[in-house]
Formats: sequence, C-alpha cells, structure tokens
Amino acid sequence: MNNQSNPIFISGCVLFLLLFLHAASSIAAQETEDEREFDYDERSNKGPPRWGELKKEWEACKSGEMQSPIDMSNEKVEIISKSGAVTRNYKPCNATAKNRGHDISVRK
Repeated sequence: MNNQSNPIFISGCVLFLLLFLHAASSIAAQETEDEREFDYDERSNKGPPRWGELKKEWEACKSGEMQSPIDMSNEKVEIISKSGAVTRNYKPCNATAKNRGHDISVRK
C-alpha cells in the first residue's frame, strides 16, 4: 500500500504543519511585544500611569511635569528655514521596518 494515500500519514503531515505554523506565529508576536518600551494604553503595564516607573530617566513623568517619555521641550527645537537641497548618498540593502506603536524602527 502506498504511504502517501494513507489517511494517518496525511493527518500527521497536517498536524505537523499546524504545530509548526502556531509556534512560528507565537515567536513573531513575542518578538514585537518585547520591543515596546512604553505604550499609550491606560490599562497597560507600560501605559501613561506607569511611565515614571519604567525607566529611571522617566521619573519626571510621575510628577505631572513631563507626561511623555519622548523629549519634546521647546528649548531643544531648532527651526531651519533654509536648509538647502536634500542630497542622498546611500547603497541599497534589505531592511526590516517595524511599527512599534510609538515609532518605526528600521534594521538591516
């Protein structure tokens, strides 16, 4: 009897494929979830009520003085009205872009 026509063999292959796909998807979800330093969900462990506890340099977020872990103070903003032409000088390469909820990271 031919092994490939055997229902047990086919069922085993389908089961193996499903287990493999499930493991691969959970690994991918875990990678992106671990990259977030903070988020904007009030109920999250990394949300605005806890920003001041996530990193030592974000302690000011607890006092209500600075509510964002991103430094957006006006003193550090420099407006350049005439910056000139933008020139590009790069070599093309493969890259991965990830939306982390508050920014986009690009890796080679």
